[in-house]
Amino acid sequence: MAIDYKFYKQKTNCCVPACLQSILDSREIVVPSQEEIFSLFPSNENGVILNPENLNEFLERYNLKAEYQHKCLSFIDIEEVVKDAIQASKNILTGYYSSLVFRALHASILVDTDGDNAILLDPTNKFKTVKFNDILNSMLPLDGQVGFYLIDKIKN
Repeated sequence: MAIDYKFYKQKTNCCVPACLQSILDSREIVVPSQEEIFSLFPSNENGVILNPENLNEFLERYNLKAEYQHKCLSFIDIEEVVKDAIQASKNILTGYYSSLVFRALHASILVDTDGDNAILLDPTNKFKTVKFNDILNSMLPLDGQVGFYLIDKIKN
C-alpha cells in the first residue's frame, strides 16, 4: 500500500529533520519544526548525525522504531527487504552520500521501486527517480550512517 507523503522542504543542513516531518505527518502525528527535530539529535556542521541509536531515540517519543538495513551487513537481498517494507507500509528513511568526493551525507524517503529504479521523496526537490544500484553504491563505505532505516510502530 502506497503511503501518502506531504513534502517538507528542507532548511539548511536539515534533510533528516525534513524527512522525519514527512514520515510523522504520514502517520498522522503532530509534526515538530525542523529546528526542534534538529535539536534532539547530536549534530555537526553538516547536520544531524544519523545512526540507528540516534534515530531510535528520537522515534521512541512517537512509539516508532527503525530497523537498520545495509547491503553489507549480511547476505540478504536488500532489494527484497525494501520491497517487503514498502508492501508492509513501513517508512523507509534512506541515508546515502550525495557526493562521494565531499562525502556529503543526504537523506530521502524511499517511496517505491519501479523495475531497476527507486522513487525518492527528496527534501530538496520533491520526487526523483534514480537507479536502485546507484543508491546502493552511494551507501559505501558501511559507516553506520548510510543505509535503509525501516520505520514502523513499536509492537507491544
